[in-house]
Amino acid sequence: MERLQRSLATEFEVKDLGPMQYFLGTEVARSKRGISLSQRKYVIDLLIEIGMLGCKPSDALVDVGKKNEDGGKPVEIDRYQSLESHLEAVYKILRYFKGSAGKGLLFKRGEKKDREVYTDADWPGSIEDRRSTIGYCAFVWKNLVTWRSKKQNVVAKRVQKLNLEL
Repeated sequence: MERLQRSLATEFEVKDLGPMQYFLGTEVARSKRGISLSQRKYVIDLLIEIGMLGCKPSDALVDVGKKNEDGGKPVEIDRYQSLESHLEAVYKILRYFKGSAGKGLLFKRGEKKDREVYTDADWPGSIEDRRSTIGYCAFVWKNLVTWRSKKQNVVAKRVQKLNLEL
């Protein structure tokens, strides 16, 4: 590490700030168990900025069983941008942020430094539109580090191979 730092210092102005504590609004804490990431400070700063630090925290983001008031219709852009009908949802999200500010992700230290990647696809996943969904997830030291799922843009069509004798 020291050799890398010296090499970089020959080309760039560098400063050793010690172990990372914050990165892009994310708090980084190290322990014997592993590395913990949270956005506690970011959430508290946000709540202070908008005057909601004293709000009642919530442990749930949505009310279970509550139906969508607009019946699933597309939201009108003007109404959404002005937040007239969605302001209460914004407040719920902010109260949830306050209730979950201290929570984060723990990347546990492992004995083995294994890397695993899993992928899957369902053909054709949706009966309504016949489009497939693909997905993957990747683990490092048994910790989930990335994932993605995506519905394909095109319709899946099965092509059967015909064995014709001439």
